[in-house]
Amino acid sequence: TGYLTFASDFDAGKNGYKIAYPNEEVRYSMIGQIMQFVGNILPEHFGEFGDRFRKALAADDLGLFCKHLEDFIKLVPHNIIVHREKFYQQIFFMVCVLFGKRPATEVAAEEGFMDLLMEGTMCTFVVEFKRDSTPEKALEQIQAKRYWE
Repeated sequence: TGYLTFASDFDAGKNGYKIAYPNEEVRYSMIGQIMQFVGNILPEHFGEFGDRFRKALAADDLGLFCKHLEDFIKLVPHNIIVHREKFYQQIFFMVCVLFGKRPATEVAAEEGFMDLLMEGTMCTFVVEFKRDSTPEKALEQIQAKRYWE
């Protein structure tokens, strides 16, 4: 699938190296292999979503991105889905990273932790994941804890 490169010298405090992809082609190939191995999602199925994810992120259209993500998650075999918020947070995070965004997760705020914080082109997104709840409850939490501050 390609190769990884060392992005830093040995870090004795962490007892390891930081690795990186040398280019987008290697990153895309590696993620495709991981998706196939872990999620049994064929690269050609994942590729169908690539342009849609990339365009939605570039346009700061998180609603459209989430709609595409919902369709994408339907490809995940039911027997490996973990019905917990962290499962969906992880998929959201991985897809964002694959398409060039690097959202921060579990960001400390004055009151609690934001599930995900992502810089868009024109704005910043605060994302709160809720399983077996409503979007209104997530928005209430964001407002009550004033995460935008």
